[in-house]
Amino acid sequence: MRPIYATSALASSLYSMVIVVWIVSEATVLIRTIGSVGARAHLAARGQDRSSGPLLFAGVLLALWVGAGLAQAVRGAAMGYLRPELFALGFLLALAGIAVRWYAIATLGRFFSMRVRTTPDQQVVVSGPYRFVRHPSYTGALMTVLGVLLMSTNWLALACFVIALPGFAYRIHVEEGALVESLGDSYRRYMHRSKRLVPFLI
Repeated sequence: MRPIYATSALASSLYSMVIVVWIVSEATVLIRTIGSVGARAHLAARGQDRSSGPLLFAGVLLALWVGAGLAQAVRGAAMGYLRPELFALGFLLALAGIAVRWYAIATLGRFFSMRVRTTPDQQVVVSGPYRFVRHPSYTGALMTVLGVLLMSTNWLALACFVIALPGFAYRIHVEEGALVESLGDSYRRYMHRSKRLVPFLI
């Protein structure tokens, strides 16, 4: 069976809407970040970033591209039951992920950056979603990736979620190293009492 968005005009519109909203959302975050810190400071953060941003981005794109290709090419791996419901679940999960990411970004405020970058007045933020996990913006991004792949209603496409994980893992490793170096024991204590991505689990 082909993906639902390849056979239904409504599903195709919803799938396209999620992708467009996601792209516009991330472009808005990037523009706001560069506008708040300045293009020069944004580029200067490449040293701390250690290429983690491009690798994360590449992993997400690869997961989505391979997932979409497999959903079309390997129709025998299509989910056989509750396809409309699973498509709807993926749609809601993707939008919820975008909302969670924006909530995390808004909570961090001026401390948020698209690159790994610390400032002299950097603080440990423990309000909002940071009460539950250390990297809620990445939790949101992963929810969106998982949701978009689930909208393909294909088991192989869904399995491509793992392709995105190494980029996020490396990014978190780099980011936490920079925060420990900048904030010291206060961030180590926060790490000790919180999970990275999923409350009480991971």
